[in-house]
Amino acid sequence: MLIPFAIAVGMGALAVYFLEYWQQQFLLNRISLWFLVFCILLGLLLKSFLPIPPFLASLSETALIGVAVGVFWKGRPYWR
Repeated sequence: MLIPFAIAVGMGALAVYFLEYWQQQFLLNRISLWFLVFCILLGLLLKSFLPIPPFLASLSETALIGVAVGVFWKGRPYWR
């Protein structure tokens, strides 16, 4: 249970890192971070419909919590 949570936290933090890289195009704030969580979970939902085994990440409650923790942990400077 700890490894899927750590993978989900890493996915969320990596998504914020990529948005920081393209910060000139996107305004990062609390609302955009929540939208990022939604987009990652939507991607996991779409991935669950494909015949790909859930090797690294799958849509679950653990993934939801892990992605939110990762996004808001890495995006802490953008909460305001």
